[in-house]
Amino acid sequence: MTHDREAVLAICKGDADRYAELVDRYQRLVYGIAWSRLGDRDLCEEAAQETFAKGYSSLRALRDPDRFAQWIGSIARNVSTSL
Repeated sequence: MTHDREAVLAICKGDADRYAELVDRYQRLVYGIAWSRLGDRDLCEEAAQETFAKGYSSLRALRDPDRFAQWIGSIARNVSTSL
């Protein structure tokens, strides 16, 4: 079982504190995606915050917890495009 899977399953069972692990693990990825689309530090920080908030609120919709990185990256691209 991957670390992502373990964290996602724990979060879905009520251990919200485990989401910090995923944020720590993927904050550079999310910021990098935002930077590639926005190129502005403040907007990138806003995009990252919004990405992780959306990710948390819709985490139960993630069908394959092993694909969290791809899933959060997709959210980051959509959020960055919207900004």
